[in-house]
Amino acid sequence: MVKMRVARKASALLAAGLAAAVLSGCSLNLSVDTMLSPPKLSEEQTEIYTALTEAAGSVELRYPRMGEYLSAFVINDLDSDGMPEAMVFFERKSTEANTPDSAENGLRIGFLDKDGDGSWRSVYEMSAAGNEVESVEFSELGSGSPKAIISYTALNSQDKLISIVGYSGSAPYEVERFTVAQLCIAPLTEEGEDVLLAFTRPTQTLPPMFTVYGFGENGTFSPLYSPIILNRNNIAEYDRITTGCYSLNGKPMFCAAIDYLMSENQYATELLYFNGNGFVTADSFLFNGTQTSYVRRTNSYTPKLNSTDINGDGIIDVPMTSVLPGYESLTYPEQLYAVWWFSQVSGGVERTASMFIDPSGAYTFTFPGRWDGVVTATADTENGSVTFWRAEEDGSHEFALLTIKVVYSGNTNGYDESAAERDGFKLFAADKDKTVYVKNIEYQGLSLTLDEVKTALNIISES
Repeated sequence: MVKMRVARKASALLAAGLAAAVLSGCSLNLSVDTMLSPPKLSEEQTEIYTALTEAAGSVELRYPRMGEYLSAFVINDLDSDGMPEAMVFFERKSTEANTPDSAENGLRIGFLDKDGDGSWRSVYEMSAAGNEVESVEFSELGSGSPKAIISYTALNSQDKLISIVGYSGSAPYEVERFTVAQLCIAPLTEEGEDVLLAFTRPTQTLPPMFTVYGFGENGTFSPLYSPIILNRNNIAEYDRITTGCYSLNGKPMFCAAIDYLMSENQYATELLYFNGNGFVTADSFLFNGTQTSYVRRTNSYTPKLNSTDINGDGIIDVPMTSVLPGYESLTYPEQLYAVWWFSQVSGGVERTASMFIDPSGAYTFTFPGRWDGVVTATADTENGSVTFWRAEEDGSHEFALLTIKVVYSGNTNGYDESAAERDGFKLFAADKDKTVYVKNIEYQGLSLTLDEVKTALNIISES
C-alpha cells in the first residue's frame, strides 16, 4: 500500500507542476524518451523525407530528446520570407557512409525548401555540431532574423554543447558554438528581445558563472553584460531555471531563479535580478541588510520543490523548508516540514505562504497565520491521513485540530463515504483518482471554519 502511494507521488507532483503557472519555457521539458516508438510520418513529412533521401541517399532519422520539437523534421520559417523551411536530423546508413570524407559520416542536418510549384527539395546539408540532439529552439536573440539554438549532449560530460545556426539565401551558417551546463531563453522586458541565459558549473579552477548572450548593436553574438560569478561553491548540479519577475517599487522587473542541488536531498536557490543595466545577485542586493538563503530538504514526506509563481501575481516565489515543531531533534529522513514561500518586493523579502504538502502529492494545505510555529503534524502513510495538532512547548502534541485523509481509487480497502462518516470525516473533494475527506475539530482559537478549510486546502489533480 505504501509502495503504491510512493509510485503515485511522481505523477501527482508532475500534474501539480503542469497545473501551476509556468513562468517560462525553461521550466518544463517534454522528452522523446516517453514515446514507445517514433511517430508515423505525416503527408508533409513523407514529402520532405523523400526529397531528403533523393539527395542524401538512404538515411536513419534522429530525434531531439526533449523540448517543443520532438520530431526529426523541424519546420519553421528560417529566413523570414513567410514560407516554411525544414531542418532534418539524420545519419547515413552504413552502406551510404563508407566514403573517404569522414565529415559525411555521423549526425547531419539537411535543409529543405519549397520550389516554385510547392514541392520540397533539398537545398543544403551540413555536419551537426554534436552526435545526439537534445533540443531545438528558435529565437532572433536580437538579430532581426530567426536563429536555431540547437542543444547537443556533450560527450563524456553532463554539459550541453550549444550551436547557434542562422539561415540566409538557402544556406545555413553557424553563428557560434559553446558549452554550458544549463541554458534558458527569455525576454528581459515585456517589449524586449529574447536573450540567452547561460550557466556553467563549477570546476576545480573556476567558479560557476552566469552569462547573458545576444546580438548587440554591432550585429555580433556576444555577452551583453558582464558575466556574474555565482558565489555558491556548493552547486553540485543545476536543477531548474525559472524566469519571471520581482517587484521594484511596483514595477515588474526580470528575475531568474536558479534551483540547484547542493547535496543528496538538499536543494537551494540562487536569484538573479535585472536592474535595467545588468544583473545582480540576491546577496549583492542585500535585502534589508541581510543575505538571503533559500535551502530546503526532501525526504519521503516532502517532495522536491522548485521556484514558481504559487499565487498567480506574476512574481516568482521561492520555497524553503522549515521543520515543524516537535521534529527538531530527529534525523532528516524522519522530519516533517512546513514549506515557506518567499517573494521579492521592493528591495525586501516577503513570506508569501506557509504550506504543508501531502506526502503522496494529493494536496497542498496553506497554514493560516495563527498556526505558524504553534501547529505541528503527523503523517500516517499506511492509511493516507495527516493530522494537524497544537504543539506543546515540550515538543509533544495532544489536541488534534484537523485531519485530512486521502483514499485512492482502486485501493480503497472497503473504505467508503459511510465508513468515513462513522470515523467523523466529511467528504471534501473527489476526482477519478482519489477521494479526500476532512475531519475538522473545534479547539479554541486554532480551529478553522469550513470556509477557511476550503480556502486553505487545494486538491492536486493528476489529469
